[in-house]
Amino acid sequence: MPFVHEWRALGVLCRVVSNSPLDTVAIEAQVEEWEQALSRFRSNSDLAQLNRQRRAHVSATLQQVLLAALEVAQWSQGLVVPSLGQHIADIGYDQNFATVVPVTADFVDASIVPDWRGIVVRGRDVTLPPQLKIDLAGVAKGWIAEQLVALFTPQGGALLAQIGGDVAVAAPNATVPWCIAVDHPLQSTPCGHIALFEGTVATSSTYERRWQRAGQTIHHIIDPRSGMPAQSDVLAASVIATQAIYAEAAAKIIVLLGCAAGLAWVSRYGLPALVIDQSGNVHTNDAWVPFIWPEGTATDV
Repeated sequence: MPFVHEWRALGVLCRVVSNSPLDTVAIEAQVEEWEQALSRFRSNSDLAQLNRQRRAHVSATLQQVLLAALEVAQWSQGLVVPSLGQHIADIGYDQNFATVVPVTADFVDASIVPDWRGIVVRGRDVTLPPQLKIDLAGVAKGWIAEQLVALFTPQGGALLAQIGGDVAVAAPNATVPWCIAVDHPLQSTPCGHIALFEGTVATSSTYERRWQRAGQTIHHIIDPRSGMPAQSDVLAASVIATQAIYAEAAAKIIVLLGCAAGLAWVSRYGLPALVIDQSGNVHTNDAWVPFIWPEGTATDV
C-alpha cells in the first residue's frame, strides 16, 4: 500500500504519495516556509511586503518563483503574466478563497493591466512599476509540487506531489508508471486516466473557484488582454509537461483562448492536452494519446 499524506495549504488540498514512509512534519514545514514567501493573502509574506513597498530585497524563494513567472510570461507571449494581483483583488478574490463572500459592488474599470515587462529583477533586488501588484499563485503551486518531488523522493523510490490542480511525479526506477485520474467537473467519475513516470500535469478550470459579484457568477482566471475573468467555451483543461510552470501556463492558455484555438496553441509546442468544454464534451490532441492509461485497469492514486 502507498503512503499518503493530505493537508491544506496555500488555500488548496495538498497531497503527497510515496511507496516509502513520508516525513510529513518536514514536508508540511517546507510548504509552510514557501507559502510564507509567496502568499498574496498573508500581510507579512515576502510577496505582500514587496507589493506594498514596490522595491525590496526578496527571499531566494520569491526570487526563483518570480523569475519563473517572468519566463512563463515571455514564453506565453503575454497570456500568462504575474502582474494581475490588483485585478484579482478587484474582482473580489482578495483573501483565501475559502473566505471569499458574494459582493454586490459593481466591477471596477479593470481594462488596463500593468505591463509585466516593467518588473525589474537584479539578483534578489526587485522593483515594481507603479500600480502593479504581483500574483504568483498558479506558477507557485506548480513550482512547489515540483520542488517537493525533488526534495522528498526516496532514493530508488517514487513520489507524487499534488498542490491543488498541479501534480508532479517521479518514479525513476519503477516498472509501472503513476496512474493519475483526470476529473470531469460535470460527472462523478473521471473522464480518463494518464500514465506518467516522471514530469508534471496541471489542470486549470473555471468551475471550482467561482463566486458572485454584482449579480454575476465569476471565476479567478483573469485574461490579461481585458483585465476581466476569461470568457471561453472551456470548462477545464489539463496539460502534461516536463516542467510544472509550463504545464500550468499551457492549461491556463487553453482556458483563455478557447477549445480549438487553445489546443492548436499547445499542440505547436508538442504538449499533450485534454480539454472539457462547457457542454461537458472531452477533446484531446494527438500528443495526449500515448499517455492514456488503458481504461478498466486504472486505480486512482
